[in-house]
Amino acid sequence: MATPSSINRRHGTSSSDDEDIVLIATALLLDSSSSEEDVQPIPRGPRRPQRNFEVHGEAYTNFLLNGNPHMMTDLLRVDSFTFVSLVGLILERGRIDWNRKRLSVEVSLAMFLYICGLNHRMRTTADRFQCSTETVHRHFKYMNCVGAIDGTHVDAWVPTSREGRYRDKFYLVDAGYPNTIGFLAPYRGQRYHKDDFDGPNTVYESAMDLFNHRNAMLRNDIEKCFGVLKDRFKILKGIPNFDEIRHPLIVTACCVIHNWVIMQRGWNDQFEEMVENGGNPPQFPAIPLDMSRGATDGMGNVRDGIAASMWKDYVNSH
Repeated sequence: MATPSSINRRHGTSSSDDEDIVLIATALLLDSSSSEEDVQPIPRGPRRPQRNFEVHGEAYTNFLLNGNPHMMTDLLRVDSFTFVSLVGLILERGRIDWNRKRLSVEVSLAMFLYICGLNHRMRTTADRFQCSTETVHRHFKYMNCVGAIDGTHVDAWVPTSREGRYRDKFYLVDAGYPNTIGFLAPYRGQRYHKDDFDGPNTVYESAMDLFNHRNAMLRNDIEKCFGVLKDRFKILKGIPNFDEIRHPLIVTACCVIHNWVIMQRGWNDQFEEMVENGGNPPQFPAIPLDMSRGATDGMGNVRDGIAASMWKDYVNSH
């Protein structure tokens, strides 16, 4: 008696081939015997809200304001006192009618600081504050108005006779850059690293020597300030793909809040310590240089004038 296996061997087929044929035939049979009316949709359970955590944005903000102070500064990068004072300032300026907004100014500011301080994305923030990403996006845009506060705390003015000296602006750079239009570099062939000098006890040999030391000290302070700022607001180390027009607003708002913190609380030792123990100087994008003879000669005259003025004051005081 012939068995299935002997028949398969006789015809040169295997049992696995037969199984594939049976599966294909069954699938075709089922497909041909079923009509669209016979196909039933897969039952779904009841719809569940995406964000139904009991600690919503208002409660979470109050929790941070009234909880452990370290948690407040870790997550929002400011302390409770500074946060409350900043809320008062925003309301005082009255640029937005918060009574018509879905979220309070406190929650909006908390979300803004949560995003900028830790560079969180909109979806993460929406989940933390239990609201839609659209709401986060809208209120993040409202908080850009914080930048409009800049310049309102201290009124500055310059006498007409001295306005000219403030019209020209330039980057303070190290010896790796040429001294040309827009860049004020130290003199080459002279010591210029901060560690090359003896601090306040340094005896200067010339106007160029004095200029280089002050250039180095000022650059060090500027780099430190930027390091502290970027350590407070991690978003400044890599702004996400927001609209291009929003980038300068975010930077301005972060700078204003940072300055407000310093005005309220002074320099925070924690942030200073971070920079001193491993913070890196900011990296600036490449900027086109004007290397023409006229540009370098013109900026050389500017530098010589500054150095001569410094040297005159130094000689008179010593």
